[in-house]
Amino acid sequence: LFPVAATADASACVATRSDQMWSNGIVLCINAAGHFNLTTSGPFLQSHVSQPEIASPVRSGAVAGFNASTWHSLALSTIGGSASADLDGKILFTAESVRDIDTGFAVIGMNGWLAVEFDNFLVTEVGDAWTPPTKPVCPAAKAGDVLSARNCTRNGLASDDQVFELVPNYELKHVPSGLCVTASMLDVGAVLTLEECVGGGEQTFLNDYTNIRNRLEAVRIAGLVLAGDERSHHVSLQKEHAAGFWSYWSYFPNTKQLRNQYVAMTNLGYPQCLSTCQPGQGTHNAAHTVL
Repeated sequence: LFPVAATADASACVATRSDQMWSNGIVLCINAAGHFNLTTSGPFLQSHVSQPEIASPVRSGAVAGFNASTWHSLALSTIGGSASADLDGKILFTAESVRDIDTGFAVIGMNGWLAVEFDNFLVTEVGDAWTPPTKPVCPAAKAGDVLSARNCTRNGLASDDQVFELVPNYELKHVPSGLCVTASMLDVGAVLTLEECVGGGEQTFLNDYTNIRNRLEAVRIAGLVLAGDERSHHVSLQKEHAAGFWSYWSYFPNTKQLRNQYVAMTNLGYPQCLSTCQPGQGTHNAAHTVL
């Protein structure tokens, strides 16, 4: 419900997979004139007059006879790389292609300081990716296993191969096995394996305990960083910013995942998580839903 004094460009929005600042996500807005936009980021504020009206547009259109002074029902569903929406039970679009690399929150919001009213806001599960896998995606981890990175599990589900704890003494502990990430040597190209937790240089992965939970941070050891190969997804020690590798990670404490993205980074593709699966094992279906 829009306020009586709302200007035509005043917009009400709903979103899925949004980061905290909704600079990334799947966002649907409709303005008081009945024009709607589906974008991959939140709208620019009305006060930002020097910026374009639409951010990262995917789909737009208009609803004939839209009455901003009455209540409306706006729905957005995202399943994998597909988005659908309806207004007051009538389809706005269906199976619209969207990117499938965002993660985050369900959101309601506006494009300015507006007295738009929302009521009966509801978030529900769609798709079939809301239950843990019925069997492990790769064998149970054991000492000597080489680490890699694979597609992160989503929807708040944890997979045993991706569950790690950032221990206060800077060990990286694989929780299900109780083993620690260990460098084969303290030099460029060293592989990472799981071994008994004994402390020491080869198991000391320095990180900023707070910031790595809120943004990308380097995980450092002996002047090098924990890095992932952008093509093969092998994990090794490299110099920071080495060509062809990602050098930064973010820790998601609810699922205990160490991810190579905090918000969507299109150059890296689907988010990768540190994993005990061997390269090529446990390939995750990237068509899963994320809220």
